[in-house]
Amino acid sequence: MKSNFTQILMISVLITFFAAGFTSAQQGENSLENLYQKYLLLKDALAQDNTASAAQAAEDLAKAVPTKGFQALQANLIQLKKKAEAIATSNNIKTQRAHFYAVSDEMIIIAGKSNLSRDDIFVQYCPMAKGHWLSDSKKIVNPYYGSEMLACGYIKEEIKR
Repeated sequence: MKSNFTQILMISVLITFFAAGFTSAQQGENSLENLYQKYLLLKDALAQDNTASAAQAAEDLAKAVPTKGFQALQANLIQLKKKAEAIATSNNIKTQRAHFYAVSDEMIIIAGKSNLSRDDIFVQYCPMAKGHWLSDSKKIVNPYYGSEMLACGYIKEEIKR
């Protein structure tokens, strides 16, 4: 009887351990996916020439940067947060867009090293702005020029999932 109890206890401990590990990994993926969704909101706000929405989206992006885990991405996440905070504190669309270059560069690196999304990610490029950005759609919606040149750019790379 004692042996069966010990076996059941050990099995229970192992199940709990593996379930906790799965949940932790799942939460990690979810935090990066959340980060990507916040980035997309920022990109869209800049494409719409909306300074206030861009500032709010950048603040939300900075808050979404994971503070634990992702050791291989820590330097990128720190820079991403710093540049997102710079956008959040600006009320000038040109300044926001200038910081968006670095935000996008960090997000592209993070996308290449991790699972930001369950769907394909499109790395888009504007030759006029000489800047990249990520999109969840093949449609070009340029965050660097907004309404001035909304469709300027092309898909440079596709990150398949």
